[in-house]
Amino acid sequence: MGVQQQLLQKLGDSLVLKFRANIEQVKASGRTAASIRAVATDDTLEVLALRNIWALEDGRKPTGSGATRGNPTLFEQIKEWAQIKGIVSNINDRKQLGIVYAITKKIHKEGWKSRLNKPLSSVIDSINLDLLMREIAAYQVTIYEQSILRATKEL
Repeated sequence: MGVQQQLLQKLGDSLVLKFRANIEQVKASGRTAASIRAVATDDTLEVLALRNIWALEDGRKPTGSGATRGNPTLFEQIKEWAQIKGIVSNINDRKQLGIVYAITKKIHKEGWKSRLNKPLSSVIDSINLDLLMREIAAYQVTIYEQSILRATKEL
């Protein structure tokens, strides 16, 4: 693993922890937080997560006409969420399933607004690119110095 890749991975791991911390208060199953991971190469850093993570930042729009069914469906996701949060205790009880259905119907109709204040973009905005570039430059100088010293000793 190259020096730049190590630095970028370190930055990525730090960002992953910050993203996870910022969404902790709305955690249900933990699947979204667990999906956040960093992948670094010598010149790129990607922080990957489940596609729906941006709903925590922007909310969810109402379901449009002709929308394709999700997998799992919104109803299935809300049912799991309701069980985890203790809103329903017996998923086989028609009355409790009715609560899940009503929540799902409301979200389909009106969407959902996040109660978090920019949990993802605030982390992205906090990246200090100047500091990162200084660290990369310092490591590169160290490597070049070591290479030059080895080369001069061989002369």
